Amino acid sequence: MSGFRVRPRGCGALHPDRVANARRGVTLTEAVLFISVALGIIVGGLVYFQQARTSDKTVELIRMVQMLQAAGRDIARSGNFTNCIDAATLEAGDYVPAAYLRDDDGDGVADRLQSSRYDDVRMAVSLCPDGRGYRNLSGNKLEFQFSTIPVEVCTRVLPVDARGRGLLGDDIIAVSILVVDLDIMGVVPIEVSPENGDTISPSEAADLCGGTSELLLVDSVFAWVRF
Repeated sequence: MSGFRVRPRGCGALHPDRVANARRGVTLTEAVLFISVALGIIVGGLVYFQQARTSDKTVELIRMVQMLQAAGRDIARSGNFTNCIDAATLEAGDYVPAAYLRDDDGDGVADRLQSSRYDDVRMAVSLCPDGRGYRNLSGNKLEFQFSTIPVEVCTRVLPVDARGRGLLGDDIIAVSILVVDLDIMGVVPIEVSPENGDTISPSEAADLCGGTSELLLVDSVFAWVRF
């Protein structure tokens, strides 16, 4: 019986076709996995880029508001702050950088402020002294109107608490959102006044800025802030 060996079952060499199929199966699995991972990275990158861009636009808008408040304080200290002033006056007095001023009608005089980096971050402005401007209320006031504010930015800057605090300032007098009403197909103002105890929560800001079943679209946003 010497020289006789029993070959264990299942230990024989695989057929060449079975080896090829096994290799092909691994390759396809790896390809599907690679595509899935790549798609996940691309989608995640796009979401991150969009969020980063929205954050940057929000910071840019707040920077513009703070720049206007600083200009208003400089004007008030000069002793010549007796009437409401607009972008043209800010330009004439070099109170804001020229890169933020825009001449819409080509008459050589600034009509509004606009971000030097984002065309959709822009505002019409008015700085009013104590007792003038919005309802002739006390205190120096900054009024600005956003007519093209991005929905995502609007949602971030619109919230205000009962003390009048928000990203737009620490003494927000009122916020007014002009919306198109589907029922009457006309522009209707929705005004919120912290001085009357009104507030805007983040979820309410999302509804107001993005529209609901009753609001077709946002026409423009006004805000009044003391400085």
